[in-house]
Amino acid sequence: MRILSTGEKIRQLRLDLGLNQEDLTNDEITRSLISMIENNKRNLTYKTAKVLATTLNQYYQSLGKEITTDYLLESQAQQAERLIKERLDDLQKHLNNPAPGNEIIMEDSFQKLIAFAQEWELNDIIAQLIEARGKFYHTTFRYNEALKDYVTAQELYIKQEKFDKVAYVYNLLGATYYYMEMHEQALVYYEQSNTILNTHYPNNYDRLKKLVCFNKIICHRQLKKFELVLSEINYFKSLSNHEDEVLNQVSIMEGNTYRDLGNYDKALKIYNRLLKKITKLSSETQLLLYDNYANLLYTRGSYEKCLDYVQLAFQHTYKSSPAYIAKLMLLAAEASISLAYFDQAINYINKGILLAETVNDTKIAIQLHLRFIKINLENHEYLVAERSLKKLEEFTEENELKEQLNDIYSCLILLYSRVGEVDKCLDYSQKMVGLRQIFAIK
Repeated sequence: MRILSTGEKIRQLRLDLGLNQEDLTNDEITRSLISMIENNKRNLTYKTAKVLATTLNQYYQSLGKEITTDYLLESQAQQAERLIKERLDDLQKHLNNPAPGNEIIMEDSFQKLIAFAQEWELNDIIAQLIEARGKFYHTTFRYNEALKDYVTAQELYIKQEKFDKVAYVYNLLGATYYYMEMHEQALVYYEQSNTILNTHYPNNYDRLKKLVCFNKIICHRQLKKFELVLSEINYFKSLSNHEDEVLNQVSIMEGNTYRDLGNYDKALKIYNRLLKKITKLSSETQLLLYDNYANLLYTRGSYEKCLDYVQLAFQHTYKSSPAYIAKLMLLAAEASISLAYFDQAINYINKGILLAETVNDTKIAIQLHLRFIKINLENHEYLVAERSLKKLEEFTEENELKEQLNDIYSCLILLYSRVGEVDKCLDYSQKMVGLRQIFAIK
């Protein structure tokens, strides 16, 4: 990016309109003065800048633009900061959904902007750029790179004593660990954010407090600490001035928690209350409601209704990650298998595997492969099922995916019990016992 002097800026504005210096003259500004300003031989005063802005706007307003006095008077450092912010705004429009193949271009843009900000010693902007690049890395599943950038931005914000940003970046660190399925570590960072908020009471205290509480609810749910989930939900509701959409999503998580606790009546009451105002919910909230209601219906054995709500959920997945859609495909496959709609289930499984593989989500991919093997077992294709299971077993052992191994061992036990191979059933039963001991130690 090229930084213009005040004179160069005025000359460029004039030339862009096809004007000569005489066109900018009036009773207050002579051609000689304009020439000296454009050649940086005279400083631009506020009074002269105001007159020039008025003159230039006679032409620029017809183009839908406005030249302000502040724009003409900005220093080169201010100009550098403005240009960086404009470029950052453009980049941030693509952060949540970067176009395929544009990752390298975006990464290069961030690197150039950071270098440019460092050249002008714009420390505040450097921190913002590094934080934004961290979000870009997070969105593209490069979590380790995201963590590095968040830590760097955090250090800069601490030096600047911007404690609202410090608390916010702790949330970003927590969210990254959450997506890496390191939920206990995520909670550590959420608590650190809480500590900063309660110590410094920075700007946006209320908003950040709600964000921390919301994230803790999600984390505790993943850890199946349901009493803590309900406690945090009650605390969240006690906070003031909630946005309706956020409160609705918290209500969905409350329903999910009662569902997971087996209190289906209470879960249904919450879901049905939200369904009554479904047209007032955002597309994202509708997706969450349909998805989780479908899960409840599956749990209660209402497989046809489950599929109906899965189809409603699919109508709102256009902004969802491939990993999320793959999990929805898994639910649809499970319900279809339960109804013996095997061809339909295979279709969901194949689509889900493709989606999971695009984001290297091996865990959900393995679960989808296991559903395909379940169909093999239902169709008595035992040799095919065994070959597939042994491949999955080898893969999961090599990659130390112990939770997935447990599911594979269960499937192998089911297979060998059906074909009467008792010794192999016992062998895999012992392996499962060994896995449970590992989990117990953890």
